[in-house]
Amino acid sequence: LSATPADVHAFCYGPGASGREPSPATVNLRLTALRSFYGFLRRMGTIADHADPSTKVRRPKVPRQPAPYLTADELKRLLAVLPDKPYGIRDRAIIITAALTGLRRSELFALTRGSLTRNGSIYYTVRTKGGHARRRELPAPAFVAIEAALEAEGRSLATMAEDEPLFAIGPGSFSD
Repeated sequence: LSATPADVHAFCYGPGASGREPSPATVNLRLTALRSFYGFLRRMGTIADHADPSTKVRRPKVPRQPAPYLTADELKRLLAVLPDKPYGIRDRAIIITAALTGLRRSELFALTRGSLTRNGSIYYTVRTKGGHARRRELPAPAFVAIEAALEAEGRSLATMAEDEPLFAIGPGSFSD
């Protein structure tokens, strides 16, 4: 094992079998694989800690992709096909709330009656992916849609228990 940092760089940044230059994500993937391999060799005692040439190669910056979103027209078309039945009204509330708040599916379906508070406006509190509690204002159209969905199901915020979910459906049942 006598690879140099130049060898590692040539492998990671060099063209692949297609002959094209690799994307930054591909370079990072190759470099991660080599670093993992050299880490294994260090743990096995095959090479010394300072003999890892992959640590001398810099990772490229990977541009962040903007999150995909629906345009206003696409959202209107989606909402227009929902049936005027309790499950369609519920799905409308879920879609409107998701679109206006940007909540992840797990966060959306974790909302309960106790997640909502009123202080002039309506606020929701949700546990984020990192486990932190986040409190934000709930947009009025989302609140109206949630109330309509609950009414269609014969439920009401006023009579719900604090731990009762706003949407009577599991996250696995509502997917993309």
